[in-house]
Amino acid sequence: MRSPAWLLPWLVGGVVGSACVIDWSSLDPTPRGGNGGTASAIGTGGEGGLGVGGAGGLGGASSSSTGGAGGAGGSLCGNGDLDAGEECDDANEALGDGCESCDVVCGPGEVESPTSHHCYMRESTKTDWNKARDACVAWGGDLVALADEEEHTLVTNLVAVQGPWWTGGNDVAEEGTFVWSNGEPWIYEPWEPGEPTDAGTMNDEDCIDLWDSDAGSLLGDNPCSEESGFVCERPPPVANAGS
Repeated sequence: MRSPAWLLPWLVGGVVGSACVIDWSSLDPTPRGGNGGTASAIGTGGEGGLGVGGAGGLGGASSSSTGGAGGAGGSLCGNGDLDAGEECDDANEALGDGCESCDVVCGPGEVESPTSHHCYMRESTKTDWNKARDACVAWGGDLVALADEEEHTLVTNLVAVQGPWWTGGNDVAEEGTFVWSNGEPWIYEPWEPGEPTDAGTMNDEDCIDLWDSDAGSLLGDNPCSEESGFVCERPPPVANAGS
């Protein structure tokens, strides 16, 4: 049966009125998560995921950012520290600076130690010990220091011809107390038989060279003013090595 006309306004008003009453105070104004929304305390890494730094994880922008690209666990290459699995870390992406993607890249004519990843360079131009060291420092390293037999063999193969070749060995500061100019400890001593002699008119043989003899490629002392070729050694670039 059709309702009387006078009831329609009351029915419509009552039903519509009751259906449209909304208690706005009971709603949570906070946007819901999903892929975006509120700041995520989980996201500490690259774009999404649980990496180290960068844009958010599961809930938007990260609340802690410590650098590096995202991904699971993040990548440490580029943070300036020498971390596990890295040969170097110079904290930049520049090419031609000896460290690319945290791998050492020695220059043309240089050799890399498979153990220490140091680069070595020989220079045949003869000069005195101090100028030789200056040249090595300008190259980014120092005169070579022989730490053990493995390094000794690598350097001997690099020079490949009869010396002498200046090394970083010297007893300039204190007679008879030998040191390496790059600060490495003086442990390995492959002296030529009869050396060191500190011979000469003024007992001034304070600098150590590497030269071929009947006994092999060994060390001997000579005046620092003599002119010889030289061998430089450069450690892997690590931005935070001194911090």
